Amino acid sequence: MSAIHDGEISLEDSGALFVPYDDYPEQPNKVQSLRGGVYAIETARRLAAEKQYDALMYEGLLLSGKCLADQIGVPSIRLSSIFTYNRSILAKLSDTGGLHVTSLLKFPAVVKLMSLSMRRHGRIESDDFITEMVDNNPTLTYVYTSRSFQLGNEAFSDKQFKFIGPSLDGRAPQAKDARLDDELNKGGERPVIYASLGTIFNTFIPFYRAVVAAFGGRDVTVVLSVGHNFDQTKLGRVPQNIFIHQSVGQLAVLEKADLFITHGGMNSVNEALYYKVPMVVVPMADDQPTVGARIAELGLGTVVSRKKINGQTLGRAASMILADKQIADNVNRISEDMRKSGGNQQIVKDLDHIFNHS
Repeated sequence: MSAIHDGEISLEDSGALFVPYDDYPEQPNKVQSLRGGVYAIETARRLAAEKQYDALMYEGLLLSGKCLADQIGVPSIRLSSIFTYNRSILAKLSDTGGLHVTSLLKFPAVVKLMSLSMRRHGRIESDDFITEMVDNNPTLTYVYTSRSFQLGNEAFSDKQFKFIGPSLDGRAPQAKDARLDDELNKGGERPVIYASLGTIFNTFIPFYRAVVAAFGGRDVTVVLSVGHNFDQTKLGRVPQNIFIHQSVGQLAVLEKADLFITHGGMNSVNEALYYKVPMVVVPMADDQPTVGARIAELGLGTVVSRKKINGQTLGRAASMILADKQIADNVNRISEDMRKSGGNQQIVKDLDHIFNHS
């Protein structure tokens, strides 16, 4: 059993029983990886036949979660790491141009074929999986953002949808890397800028070159995370105020950052807002264009197109945000909402009440 946080605690240490998927290969190919949900469903069905469980908790992208819970006969609890959705929000997500599961909405024939297959195998109850996603709602949905940041938040009732903010419970922001800690502190009072494209779409060279061109030699400290597959020599000579890492303890950097330049992944954005950090968003794919648009709409930062990213566009955007007091006020307000949303401890409290006081 591998640990969650560098040996601090494992899943089994928390009291959970870890059960691997039945018949899942140690080194799955791409097709097997894409069918992970099928392995999950079959394993859950076997476990349910052996022992009755009190509830089924599932990640929102497992479209069969609610149907499976109904078949087992237990309450269903959905965890959503992106904006929760209705038809309007799904349509918005599908129209971003990103490589996202919701882009399938543009192809009704594909949706129909997938839906027929899923229903034939007892994995959805509705005529199509879009209806399953938006109308066959579980008992509770926990959304890892605040209600104020959620798109179209007025459409989601407090009874079925709980907005709990980012998943930060037990994750300390202190930098364990002495070098990083020194870099964050050596700049004194000058602004700290953190730039990262996350862990998946992090090979976009123009982004890194734009960061170096925009801030090299300026009176700022820049922490640039480039991932493990980027050849840093492609950046040439890097100015002394820019510190390059393959990866960093993100919370430790965000706690001291004045600006975050990001791809706009939902998890990173929520963490930045929690730590009161405004953003320049450079969307790469998936739901990131929609997340970036929401940041701009709420006055929490701005968006720079990946097609227009260079030292000038990035530098102007950063200077504008760092000087804008209204953006700082907006971020502070959203941060307060994030901090009082409850986090994972809210789920624990709710489930304790449901199962011990029902």
